[in-house]
Amino acid sequence: MIRADGERLVLEGPLNLSTVPELAAQGRERLRAGGAVVDLAATTDVDSSGVALILEWTRECAREGRQLRVVNAPEAVAKLADLYGVSNLLPLERR
Repeated sequence: MIRADGERLVLEGPLNLSTVPELAAQGRERLRAGGAVVDLAATTDVDSSGVALILEWTRECAREGRQLRVVNAPEAVAKLADLYGVSNLLPLERR
C-alpha cells in the first residue's frame, strides 16, 4: 500500500512480486502528482521486483526532470541493489 504524507510517498507492507504491479500503478500516479520522496521505513518483505520498481520510478522522475529520493531504505534493498549492480543508479538513503 502507498500512503501520501505531503510530498512523501510511504510504502507499507511487502514490496515483492505479488504487490509490485499494483504499487507501480499507484506510485506512478502519485509521483506525477508531485511526490518526489519515497519512504521505505514501513516495508516488510522486499525482493528484486521491489528494486526494479524503485529503478523504474527513478527513471520516470528523471524523464520529467525531477530527482527521486528513496529514504529509510532497508538493508535488504541496498544488498539487492548491490547484487544486481544497480546501486549507483538508485537514490537510496539507508536507515
